[in-house]
Amino acid sequence: DVRQLHTAAQQLVERYPNLRAAFTAAADGTPVQVISDAVEVPWQEMDLRWVVDKPGAVQRDLAADKARGFEMDAAPLLRFTLYRTDAAAWQLGITGHHILLDGWSLPLLLRDLLVLYAGAGSALEPVTEYRDYLQWLGTRDEAASLSQWSDSLAGVSDATLLAPQAGAGADGLAKVVAALDVDLSKRLAGVAAELGVTVNTVVQSAWGILLSRLTGRSDVVFGATVSGRPADLPGVESMVGLFINTLPVRVRVDNQAAVADLLSAQQRGQADLLDHHYVGLTEIQRVCGVGAQFDSLVVFESYPIDTEALAAVGDVNGMRVVDVDVDADNTEYPMTLIVTAEPTLSLTLKYRTNRFTEAEAVTLGARLVRVLEAVADDPRALVGDIEILDEAELKQLVDQSTAPAAPPAVSSQSVAAALMLVVEDDPEAPAIYAGEDEVSYDELARRSSRLARALIGKGIGPGDVVALATPRSAESVVATWAVLAAGAAVWHTTPESAADEGVALALRPAELAALAAEAAELPSHPVTYADRTRSLVSTDPALVVSAGDGARSVLTQEQALTGAAQLRTEHGIDYESRTFTRAVAGPLALAEFLAWAMAGAATVIADGDDLAELLAEEEVTHAFLTPAEAAADIPDVTINR
Repeated sequence: DVRQLHTAAQQLVERYPNLRAAFTAAADGTPVQVISDAVEVPWQEMDLRWVVDKPGAVQRDLAADKARGFEMDAAPLLRFTLYRTDAAAWQLGITGHHILLDGWSLPLLLRDLLVLYAGAGSALEPVTEYRDYLQWLGTRDEAASLSQWSDSLAGVSDATLLAPQAGAGADGLAKVVAALDVDLSKRLAGVAAELGVTVNTVVQSAWGILLSRLTGRSDVVFGATVSGRPADLPGVESMVGLFINTLPVRVRVDNQAAVADLLSAQQRGQADLLDHHYVGLTEIQRVCGVGAQFDSLVVFESYPIDTEALAAVGDVNGMRVVDVDVDADNTEYPMTLIVTAEPTLSLTLKYRTNRFTEAEAVTLGARLVRVLEAVADDPRALVGDIEILDEAELKQLVDQSTAPAAPPAVSSQSVAAALMLVVEDDPEAPAIYAGEDEVSYDELARRSSRLARALIGKGIGPGDVVALATPRSAESVVATWAVLAAGAAVWHTTPESAADEGVALALRPAELAALAAEAAELPSHPVTYADRTRSLVSTDPALVVSAGDGARSVLTQEQALTGAAQLRTEHGIDYESRTFTRAVAGPLALAEFLAWAMAGAATVIADGDDLAELLAEEEVTHAFLTPAEAAADIPDVTINR
């Protein structure tokens, strides 16, 4: 009965005052909510019985209706469309603004709609009004809650960013689905029960481990949706309205810890924040700073539509509900993981098409499944033993590996990755001695990562050559690391040669200072493949060097790693070494850089007329000198010409 269903929709809006809400601004600009005493529900009917592609026609019209949006000051922010698809078949489309409803509210609305259609509205329980929740909010100590959030995110200094830079393609929303089989779903549920954690915690922890591997960080943050319904508010479970909230989730990934310990710690940390789920994300990020920022979201749907229950209620007056479909995840995050748990775990990755390709999303989903399989297989195993790559990817890494057999401390495909391994080995170790200043490897990595992102923002990446024409300084070392982190090749040269053909960008002192200023507010966590403009492979150029006759040579990533290993082996350079050169360009400058940077040693930047005295004062162990410089009497220093 179409007329009766229309009447039920009208009664539904009349039953819930907040469904009649409009939103506008007061005279002083403050946003306010206005509840109308009465509104007419927007209702339209479409006859599609003669349309060939009925499902497609319904979906296209619903998509167009969704794209229309709403005038926020005109209630209700809700529309109904009834599609007739056969003589005795209809589809009811409901389009609503998220400010009115969350996912939890949808089954409640559908239940009431069908009861009203059955003419049994008097049997419904009185509405627990949304204003009760608003009054509850007014009793909260937001300052204390923000302090709790600040404590929980203390020490996270940078945003956790997974997505690559936006590409040139059109932006849109797409999805891939990875369904877990019954056995894996049951085993994960068993692990959760054994450890006293939720399946949601298991999935969030797995996502955190995956983010850690992909970003190169041991401390990551992503967003998660929470119901936002306070347990101490009577009747909250039956309220219709917007309670859902997006909040930061921090995962500390200790590779030496057992998976079970990580899961338990994660559960405890989240439990400590339960009373503070009402705080808005904007306020949390304002107080906690950049560390509370992220670009991936995890949505664990715990409010499945019970179609059997709805059918039982609605199987009256000749109408029977046969299916319910919800499209409530119009996310703006580059990557959103949506998890449903019934009947088995299913992972849907929704992604922005200008940030990820379908192949990248499929790979991400497959790697997450591998993490979950490892958790289910042995929760007592070490986090660091979890392998996210499949056999084909592992074989490719082995085939492309360029690390020499002895004695190198790294086994990486790129100079940038090798440098990050050195940083991870001892972040606080000194990397640069420049006069009175000492720069640690951690500081060097952070400064160079910011600068690398500024370079990437200018389109610099693998295959490009950046000319660095600056005096030898701590800033020039940071710039060298930054170019390599971006995946480009660095060429130490003179200001006159910096603009030569084939150079993508020239950095003289003025340009480097300007670039550093641009980079000051950029994230400082390590640059990964997701940040770069293109993929970085072992055959890409890493270093360009000019000989005395002006001829140039190019070292690939592979050749640079091999050369560094040979230097360390031949000259006994290790983490206790201090290297020095006066050369700003050419083979000596190149050799000195390769020697110290990938050995965890320190480079000395100093001036002085008396070379022997300078080397002694700075405790230099390995000097890279010209023949004329090397002719001086310099005891206790390994001379490299």
